[in-house]
Amino acid sequence: MKFEEALSKLEDIILNLDRGEIDLEEAIELYDKGLNLQKHCANKLRDASLRIEKIVQKNGQIKLEEM
Repeated sequence: MKFEEALSKLEDIILNLDRGEIDLEEAIELYDKGLNLQKHCANKLRDASLRIEKIVQKNGQIKLEEM
């Protein structure tokens, strides 16, 4: 699942939980799904950060005055 899709689903879950209009069992299920989506998003961000770090190391940092 793409980061943006997971983030959108996580935002929907948060809105549903914040409204407080769902029963306890559904709230628990949504909370569990939300935690899984949060972990997925965190992993995607970590992976992207590592990829960027590798690119920078490979190519060297570009100084602003070089642009």
